[in-house]
Amino acid sequence: MAYTRRTGPMCASCSVCPKVEWAELSANELTRVTSNKFARGYEAGSSLFEQGDDPKGVYCLEEGHVFLRRFDRFGNETSFGVTEAGSTLGWRSFFAGEAHAATAIALTPIKVCLIPGSVVLSLLRENSDLSLRYLKTVARDPGPRDALALRTPLIPVRVRMINLLLLLSRHSANADDKGSVAFKVPMKRRQIASMVGAREETLSRIISDLHADGLAIFNGRQITIPDVRRLYEESMP
Repeated sequence: MAYTRRTGPMCASCSVCPKVEWAELSANELTRVTSNKFARGYEAGSSLFEQGDDPKGVYCLEEGHVFLRRFDRFGNETSFGVTEAGSTLGWRSFFAGEAHAATAIALTPIKVCLIPGSVVLSLLRENSDLSLRYLKTVARDPGPRDALALRTPLIPVRVRMINLLLLLSRHSANADDKGSVAFKVPMKRRQIASMVGAREETLSRIISDLHADGLAIFNGRQITIPDVRRLYEESMP
């Protein structure tokens, strides 16, 4: 269930602005975005947009986590990403002029701003730095590519789970100089199982094994990786 906030934050003072593409905008351009955007909140479990929807613009995630999943024509689900605050969403379909290829679901309560397509396009035409920033975003974004590495049956489930942990740990700001990192997983176990293409009971066994081996310590949704380098070595064939 979504709700609309009467006023969203000023983009120039928003904590996530320095992290996203809008950081390339001038003060006047940021004011234009603030005046035209739609700021909303969504409860956990709500859909930000659905697979097959026409793109309305670009979303800027201010708070929370979003889970991306898609279904093929046979109804098989592929879960291929978790997006955190300080990211933009929906730009791939918007720039391609195609329907959304995935559904974006709020894993936690989220706050998000939709920048209408007309505003995005006008800013891209006027600001070459913004255009270049988005070109870099497009070049670096793996899209569904990570899903293939996480779900391929050619890779053991244990290695797929390790790859997912490494993927999630990339965004953690809690790494220390000893190579240890801690983070909170915003997904339920069934969603993790979907991402690595495993049954929940198989995933539970893998988690117990990783915990027993000291590779990853699980405490509810809180995960501590004592030595990222060691975990990375375990992911190698």
